[in-house]
Amino acid sequence: MPAKFIEAYSPSKREVIGSNSLRAYIGKAGRICWFQSELEYWVHVLLDADRSIATLNPHGIRINHHFEKRDTWLLDSVVRWKGGKSKIVEIKPHTELREDRTGNLAPEGWSELSEWSFEHGFEPAFYTDLDVKENILLVWNWHSIRPYIQLAHQIPNPGLEEKIALIVESLSEVKLHRVIAECPENDPQKVLTHAYNLIHRGVISSNIDSQYLTGSTLLRVSNGSSADDFEAVSRNAEFDGRNPSPIFGLRSEALAIEPDDPSTWPPYPAALIQDPEDRALFTKRQRIVRARLA
Repeated sequence: MPAKFIEAYSPSKREVIGSNSLRAYIGKAGRICWFQSELEYWVHVLLDADRSIATLNPHGIRINHHFEKRDTWLLDSVVRWKGGKSKIVEIKPHTELREDRTGNLAPEGWSELSEWSFEHGFEPAFYTDLDVKENILLVWNWHSIRPYIQLAHQIPNPGLEEKIALIVESLSEVKLHRVIAECPENDPQKVLTHAYNLIHRGVISSNIDSQYLTGSTLLRVSNGSSADDFEAVSRNAEFDGRNPSPIFGLRSEALAIEPDDPSTWPPYPAALIQDPEDRALFTKRQRIVRARLA
């Protein structure tokens, strides 16, 4: 495939700042990523929580090809599944979908992009805000877990992760607070950090898609896991420690948030506020704060 058709893309600092983008750490990207909208952020949180996905590359590839209405296409994300298959991902609000050549709703130009994708060995997929809403509990829980994943990548602890994995394996199903109790020599936050990292890597699974994250969150052996998976926990963590990825520190992300610039603030899913009066009050206060800083 001619290299000119596909190239790696990394935005300049000026471009990121000028686009009013959000910045947040994504575990399966291994770095702080930039997002042009809250929707892009929430979809990537959803993708990060998908156990079948190995890596994410938000805004990492640009296609140089003459499409009907554009000469280049900056992909919202490229996803590599654990089976080695790659998908390109486009993200649009469902209100911006249009009928494609087959009569189905899709992003503008989707038929062309799909044809290009199949020709070059990719599978196309698109996500909307409806996908986020359908999985809102999982997305919100994973949003809460995200800082722990970053810390686990920065400070690997293969011994503790192996112990947690063996506890879960021996009990078949166990609540999170029981795992903490079984590791009295470790700080509870450290246990949480590496338990969440095991979930992130797919070694163990949990019910965070159906229950708010609490001490009663259930952990269990992932389907298809074996003793080899648990042995690989320590090997992989040791390898990560010897060959650290270029991961930003927690302070780096904090510095990306400007107190006087609302566009840099982490988004809050207003859909989680169920009571209409509470949601109206939240929206009103949010509008007042943004107006004062405008």
